[in-house]
Amino acid sequence: MTPTRREVVVTGARLVPAAVLAPGLLAASLPLTGCAGGGAGTAQAGGAPRTSPPPEGGPGAPGDGVAVGRLEELPPGSGQAAMYRGTPIVLLNVEGDVRILSAICTHEGCTVDWSPAAGILQCPCHDGRFAVDGSVIEGPPPAPLLRLEAGVRDGTIYVVEGDR
Repeated sequence: MTPTRREVVVTGARLVPAAVLAPGLLAASLPLTGCAGGGAGTAQAGGAPRTSPPPEGGPGAPGDGVAVGRLEELPPGSGQAAMYRGTPIVLLNVEGDVRILSAICTHEGCTVDWSPAAGILQCPCHDGRFAVDGSVIEGPPPAPLLRLEAGVRDGTIYVVEGDR
């Protein structure tokens, strides 16, 4: 039987998020499809998104990590938009625990926003809502947000890559 257009798109899109975020995470693919109008939102903590580029990974990076932000710019209870290898991510400080989540909604690929008042991540396209651990709270998203391993060293936040 010939697959439908939707089946082809969904199957192909399952390979995209993990391949873009971290080649070693290909097995952790999520069912994404493109959002035609979407992703206008940014995750930020009640202010402007960071405009200065984060420090680059290099000596001092935990393992094979990529620097994505500074701990001093992410107080407890806050969230901040950042980029990781060309893909939007969200940095969260949950009671001192730094977390990094993909900012790509698993419903149709829009960019989620950090809602500091509600303490959740929300998709502006179809009102999908995610908890700070990336799990789906409500709405149409079929899967949680991809969680990346976070590392902090010398005040720099890293996405940890490679085997640990």
